[in-house]
Amino acid sequence: MGEYQSNEEVRTKIDKLLMKIASAEANLGKDSNKREFTTCKAKQAKYLEEIKTLDFEFYNVIVVESDKK
Repeated sequence: MGEYQSNEEVRTKIDKLLMKIASAEANLGKDSNKREFTTCKAKQAKYLEEIKTLDFEFYNVIVVESDKK
């Protein structure tokens, strides 16, 4: 069992990071340019790295194998 399941503080931090990931994605639109898309993906990668340090097991569940670095 990972930290997400057993540690409320870690769960809260991860939930906030997931909300940031979703918000960044939601702010992209069909009129977004390449720079905005790249910036969004970089932010999301940063948030995912933070999740990875908090709970590696949870990270492995939410990230598609091809997206892992």
